[in-house]
Amino acid sequence: MDRLICGDVGFGKTEIAIRAAFKAAVDGKQTAVLVPTTVLAYQHFNTFRDRLKELPVRVDYIIPRPHSQAGQEIISDLAEGKIDILIGTHKTHRQGCPLQGSRPADCKTKNRNSAWPSKKSSSR
Repeated sequence: MDRLICGDVGFGKTEIAIRAAFKAAVDGKQTAVLVPTTVLAYQHFNTFRDRLKELPVRVDYIIPRPHSQAGQEIISDLAEGKIDILIGTHKTHRQGCPLQGSRPADCKTKNRNSAWPSKKSSSR
């Protein structure tokens, strides 16, 4: 992994990921954006799609769906280089999901699993 984006809620992690993924796509590379949950994958897909809809990049997402025809089509399109930015969970690293020369651009963790103690729980 080349980049790991960290920060609190509202600090612009997604914005940085969008810009980095777009720059990579313009340079002819495929980019994977990794997220921990299917809900976050879908939310990021909508955000990326809305922000990049006027630009010449194809954004798609993949989540664990056993024997899904749509999932197989996404994997096929990815192998053919038709998808520039792929957003997904751990399935992007499974065998059969061929990312061509790409590296993950963004990894996020769930807030409840944060390694940083909250102000309420810290002792003085």
